[in-house]
Amino acid sequence: MTNIVNKISPSLLDESPDASVMYAPCAKDSPNKVTMTFFDVILVKGFGLITFEFLPGSTTQMQASLENMKGAYGHLVGEPAHNFNFSIPISFVVTKL
Repeated sequence: MTNIVNKISPSLLDESPDASVMYAPCAKDSPNKVTMTFFDVILVKGFGLITFEFLPGSTTQMQASLENMKGAYGHLVGEPAHNFNFSIPISFVVTKL
């Protein structure tokens, strides 16, 4: 039995979120904004969210913002407590080259 979870079919002409598999695990907040989970490999920490939003009037620059997931946090006795820090800045601008 074969299960296809995701199939990459590159489209050079259509970069819209609906046509690109890059956006498959993302939540589309609006046409200009996308949020996805973030794993900090340096701190070995999951449960973060990263949001990319186009700067007003730009199609080449996005504001990126990191935040911890909302809700209650807990941990098992003997396990380390949740780390609310990130190893990179929590707000930065990404520019398409």
